[in-house]
Amino acid sequence: MGRLKVSAPGKIILHGEHSVVYGKTALAASLDLRTNLTLCSNDVNNLVIELPDIKLARTWTVSSLDEYRSRLPIAKDDEDGLRLRKPTEEDVQKLHALAGIPGELDESKQLAIVAFLHLATTISNGKPLNITVHVSSQLPIGAGLGSSAAYCVCLASSLLTHFNHLNPSTDGSFDEDDLKTINTWAFEAEKIIHGRPSGIDNTVATFGGMLRFCSGNMTHITKYPTMHILLVNTKVSRSTKKLVEIVRKNYDKFPAVVEPLLISIDAISREAEALIAELTDGSGSPPEIESRLQDLIVINQQLLTILGVNHPALQQVIDIAATFGLAAKLTGAGGGGCAIVFVPSGATEDQSKDVNTTMQSNGYDCWKTAIGTMGVRVETGAD
Repeated sequence: MGRLKVSAPGKIILHGEHSVVYGKTALAASLDLRTNLTLCSNDVNNLVIELPDIKLARTWTVSSLDEYRSRLPIAKDDEDGLRLRKPTEEDVQKLHALAGIPGELDESKQLAIVAFLHLATTISNGKPLNITVHVSSQLPIGAGLGSSAAYCVCLASSLLTHFNHLNPSTDGSFDEDDLKTINTWAFEAEKIIHGRPSGIDNTVATFGGMLRFCSGNMTHITKYPTMHILLVNTKVSRSTKKLVEIVRKNYDKFPAVVEPLLISIDAISREAEALIAELTDGSGSPPEIESRLQDLIVINQQLLTILGVNHPALQQVIDIAATFGLAAKLTGAGGGGCAIVFVPSGATEDQSKDVNTTMQSNGYDCWKTAIGTMGVRVETGAD
């Protein structure tokens, strides 16, 4: 196979941040800001990865990987196909040593290379590994938008396709079984990077659309219309772990106070899903339904503020949106990071542009984008 191009979307949490940790419902959706990967064979017998967004590139001679690859089982070309290999702790240590990455590099970047090496050495299944992989993204890194999951999904789908384990259709889509295979491999790579991820991010990046998550169970939402948001990045760094601890501390101290807040957020998630279904099947008035969706966004943000995960920058974004008659809330852990502004179908293009301009004049990055879009795909315009 020559040049192959794939892309996968990022993700947002519509509703259910923090409450999902306590067994409540969360709604997630794909985001039409995508990570793009190009894979091609090279004639220099090297394995190469280029990650310009984080100013990182690595090259290995194929022979330098031979000793590690010789330890891996080779699947026969039969009906069973390639079997998933979950990396052991020893595998990760060996791959870390093979990666040859400077120790001062951020750990997540080091692990992104280790995840790539795991997928490449395993999925290649003993076949020549002289390939060059180039990854770039429209997603801001480390902003809670699933950038690492989109990266892992792009890696898994491209390598599985290149080494003939998958057969995408002529329109670039994968069938259900292939998507499940991609998701399983991508999840193993995500675990290398994040340790114990929920699986939401890689599932959304793989399948696209919208997803309900509750008590470890993920359900694909089948009824949803095309919807648009303004995604605003405050560029304020935050620690998800610390924000989760803030909520946990309050919950442990005042369970009778905090539990009703979490129950209310759960109800918001369920009500929003029902309204989105109504919007899809035409059983109600779109302006009225969208108004109620905006009300739920406002209420959810107020509850998240009470839980202690708001931030002055997020509040400024929410206040700016309100001056234009739009509802906004944080998405993800809060404490900075990103916010979403719901754009109802009746909003004018000038209204969106004015909000965008105001956000940027206050130092925030802002994009208008669709949600619930297609998951991983081969870009069929590629060579």
